[in-house]
Amino acid sequence: MTRNDVVAGFLVLAAVAAFAMASVPDTTWPLADTRLTAVVVLVLGLTAAVVGGSWRTAASELAVMRPLAALGGLAALAAVITLITGSRVVLAVLVVLTVVLWLLATVHHLTTRREPPAGGDGGRG
Repeated sequence: MTRNDVVAGFLVLAAVAAFAMASVPDTTWPLADTRLTAVVVLVLGLTAAVVGGSWRTAASELAVMRPLAALGGLAALAAVITLITGSRVVLAVLVVLTVVLWLLATVHHLTTRREPPAGGDGGRG
């Protein structure tokens, strides 16, 4: 597990915390608005994806990434629906999809063998 995976995990945890705080009845939490919480969850989820390295996927791993991309598309759709309707249920779906995407990406990172950097000597020399 890399440092980026841990940072991405904290970003996802922050998204879950924002949702949890917004779900408290009669809260004075500044993000209590469902649409604003959806924006926060979306931004944190996208940032976690970038930090986690989803944009650096090798061509050999594209088949593995297709299901994750499909889930990401569903998450984007859930975000748009939440922004339009203000539905807390769809917001909850967005949060769950964000957590599932992070979990699957982290499991993929833990089970994928990483090649050493080019140069062959491990940076010694």
